[in-house]
Amino acid sequence: MTSPFIYCVVILAFIIQTATLVVIVRDKKRTNILIYCALLMASIDLWIVLLFAQSILHYYGAGNTVLHVLQNLKYLPICFCPIAVMKITYSIVNSGKPAKKLSILYIYPLLVQIVLWTDHYFGLFIRQYDYENTVYGPALYVHSAFAYFCLLASLFFLLYNRFVNDAVIKSQTAWLVAGVAIPTVVNGIYTLNILPVSPYATPTAFVITGFTFLFAIKHYDFLKTNPLVLRTVINQVSYFYLAIDAEMKIADFNTQAENYFPSHIFKRGENLKDLQKRHPMAFNFDEIFSSIEEAKRKGESITKEFCYVPTRQQGEKIIFSMNFTPIVQNSIYTACIITGQDITKNKETFSAMIEQERLAAAGQMITSVVQNLKVPVLRLTNCGDRMEEITQEYLAAMQKGDLSETEAKELILELKQNLLSQKTSISLINEVLNAISEQNQRIGEDKTAFFTIKELISRMEFLLNDKLNAERCSLKITLRLDEGTKVKGTLNNLVQVLVNIITNSVQAYNKKEGFVYLTLSESAGKQLLINIGDYAGGIAKEIQPKIFKQVINSKNGTGIGLYMAHATIMGNFQGKIWFSTKPGDGTEFFIEIPLCEA
Repeated sequence: MTSPFIYCVVILAFIIQTATLVVIVRDKKRTNILIYCALLMASIDLWIVLLFAQSILHYYGAGNTVLHVLQNLKYLPICFCPIAVMKITYSIVNSGKPAKKLSILYIYPLLVQIVLWTDHYFGLFIRQYDYENTVYGPALYVHSAFAYFCLLASLFFLLYNRFVNDAVIKSQTAWLVAGVAIPTVVNGIYTLNILPVSPYATPTAFVITGFTFLFAIKHYDFLKTNPLVLRTVINQVSYFYLAIDAEMKIADFNTQAENYFPSHIFKRGENLKDLQKRHPMAFNFDEIFSSIEEAKRKGESITKEFCYVPTRQQGEKIIFSMNFTPIVQNSIYTACIITGQDITKNKETFSAMIEQERLAAAGQMITSVVQNLKVPVLRLTNCGDRMEEITQEYLAAMQKGDLSETEAKELILELKQNLLSQKTSISLINEVLNAISEQNQRIGEDKTAFFTIKELISRMEFLLNDKLNAERCSLKITLRLDEGTKVKGTLNNLVQVLVNIITNSVQAYNKKEGFVYLTLSESAGKQLLINIGDYAGGIAKEIQPKIFKQVINSKNGTGIGLYMAHATIMGNFQGKIWFSTKPGDGTEFFIEIPLCEA
C-alpha cells in the first residue's frame, strides 16, 4: 500500500510539473524540443491522474469493470512517455532538428489500445484483470521491450553523438543521460519486482526526466548557443584550433589540428613541453611559449607567423599565421586559444607577385634610364668624334705650316665647346646613376624609425631656401596638425620626395616669379596627408599617363625624381601618391602615409 508521504511527493511533483507545462504552452517562442518536453509532461500528468483515479475509485469500492477501463487508458500515456524521451534526445543531438522520422512510433500507442480493448477476445495483454493481482499476457513483454528500446536508444543517441571533451557539452550531456537513466532503472526495478516499488515511482521518475531535460536545455543555453553546433563549426573551419590551459596543457583541439599535424598525435591533457620533447624540430616551441606569455601579459590577441616542419620525410614545411588569444575569467588567466591558418600558398603567391612586380619595375626603370642616357651618350660620342677631327685638322695644318692664329683660335674654341658639352653629358649621366643608387640605399633603411612634423619642415626649409631664392619662388607651408606629430619611416626618404616634387614645381615657372604651397594635415585612419601645389601651367595631357610609371624628362633635370618618389612612398612608407592637374592652370600632388600610433 502506498504511504501518505508518497502521495504528497507525487502531488507536489504533479503541481510543479503542470505549472511548468502551462508556461511552456503559453510560450510563443516554443521550439521543437520544448514541444516534445510538453508532450512528455502532459503524458506524465495524464498517467498520474489515471493512477489517482484508480486509487480513489478502488478505495470507495468501485468495481473491476471501471478500474479496468482506467487501466487500459493508463497505457496511452505510458506508451507516449518513452517515445517523447526518444524524440527529445534525437532533436537535441541533431541541433534542434524536428524528429519527424520518429513520428511513425505514434502508431504504437494506438496498436496497444486496440489490443487492450480486444483483450476479452484474445487475452494478449491482460488475461485477467484484478486491481491488486492482474494476470498479464505475452503482449506485456512486447510493450516492456518497446519502452526499454526507446529509453536505451535515447541513451545511445546522447552518449554516441555528444561524447566530446568540452566542459559545457559534457555537463549538459550528464544531465540528459541522468534524465533518461532514472526512469529506465526505476521501471526496471518495478517490472522485475526487484524491490517493493509503488506504481507511482515510474511516473515520478519521468517527472524528474522532464525537469532534468529542461534544466540541461535552459541552464546550458542550448537553445541559444547550441554547443554541438559550435563544436561542428570548430571542426569544419579551415583554421586549426588549440586550447592551451594555464598549465600549458592541451585542453582541446579540432579536426583540422589532427589533419595538419597527424604525426604529432595530439593528446588532450598533454603538456606542450612534452610535445616539444617528442618533436623538437616541428615548431619553434620557445617562440610559441613566449607568444602565449606575451598574449597573457598584454591581455589581447597577437598574431605571428610560424613554420611547421613535419616529422615525416615526405612532408613539406608549412607556414602558419597563428593567433594567440588569452582567456581571462574573473580577472584570472585560464587558457590561451591558438588558431592557425595555412598561408604557405599565399606566401608563395605573394612572393611570386612581388618578384614579378620587382622584375617588371626593374625592367621598366632600366628601359627608362636607357632612354634618358641615350641623348648624353650620343652627345659624348659625337663630341669625341668631333674632337678627334679637330685634333687631326690642327695637326695637319701645323705640319703644312699654313695655320693662322685666327684659325687656331677657332679650332681651340670649338674644342673647348665640345669639352663643355662632354662635361654636361657626364654630369647628367652621373645624376641619373646617383638617383638610382640613393633609392637602392633607402629601400634597405629601417622601416621602424619615425620623425616629427617639425623635423620634416625644418629639414625641407634648410634644403630649399637657396633653390627658392635662386628661382624667384616662394613656398607657403600650412600646418593643420600638431608639429610634434610622429610619422612612420625615415626622415631623409620623405624629405627627398618632397624636395623633388617642390623642385619640379619651381622649375615649371621657368625663372619667373612663382608660388608653391605645401599643406600637411591628418586624414581619416591615422594618416598624414600632404598637398603640394603650384600655378605653373599644369602637366601636358600626353605626359600625364606616364607620371610615376616612366622617367619623364619634361623639364630641366633627369626627370627621375617622380619615378623614385612613387617607389619610395609605396615601398618605404606603405603609402599612396597621386596628382591632379589642369593644363594651363596648375598641378597638385597628394601623398598619404601612416602616422605613428599614439
